[in-house]
Amino acid sequence: EKYAATPLRERVPASSPEVTAQELSMRYLLVKVWSQNSGVWFSIADKSDAEIAGTKIMLALELHKSARGEYPSTLAGMDPLLDSLGLSKLWRDEIVYKRLKPGEDAAGRPYLLYWIGMDRVDNGGQADAKGQNAAWDAASVGVDLLFNGARAGAPEKR
Repeated sequence: EKYAATPLRERVPASSPEVTAQELSMRYLLVKVWSQNSGVWFSIADKSDAEIAGTKIMLALELHKSARGEYPSTLAGMDPLLDSLGLSKLWRDEIVYKRLKPGEDAAGRPYLLYWIGMDRVDNGGQADAKGQNAAWDAASVGVDLLFNGARAGAPEKR
């Protein structure tokens, strides 16, 4: 429980439940087996939590546009709505929203929404060409977790 409550970047793999369980005697064989790969489950839960937060914000952006005819210039303009979404402080502080001008984005997106990744560096929404997992690697730098990537099959504007 303590490990699960620890903030994402403060979790040290050496103190994960699976490492601790492996130090137990064989009397706790079931605990050892059940805790195997628990770090993977925490990682999956973190990724899922981030995706849910990004999706909630994208839906809130669409509601804002529907009500006002345009996307907000910043997320701060949507604070009452964002407060009601129940986002954790990590996502509220580290998810970046950038409204784009028409024609500014080759994929035709009206905005970028992304998480700055484990490296804590805002790379302007630069996603990894191989997939979204690079943002979760603490050793990986220069990539963000992009929530509204270009849609497959969407024509690029030139």
